[in-house]
Amino acid sequence: MTIERTSTTATVVELPPLLTTEEVAEHFRVNPSTVRRWRLDGVGPCYVKVGSVYRYPQAALADWLHTNLTEEADAS
Repeated sequence: MTIERTSTTATVVELPPLLTTEEVAEHFRVNPSTVRRWRLDGVGPCYVKVGSVYRYPQAALADWLHTNLTEEADAS
């Protein structure tokens, strides 16, 4: 949770849960080095760099999964 302050009021802003590279790897059942490679190749889920570490908004995983779904051609 973050509090944004203006001159007379404060607004509470809910931040999305942020996952580590290891947590993303567990979610997709891949090695953490695979997630790092996706990031370096620009093909993985959206991320944010916080200092020297990378974090992935939880909602970005579902978005990335949906954009990467493929349909197999009908074999009949």
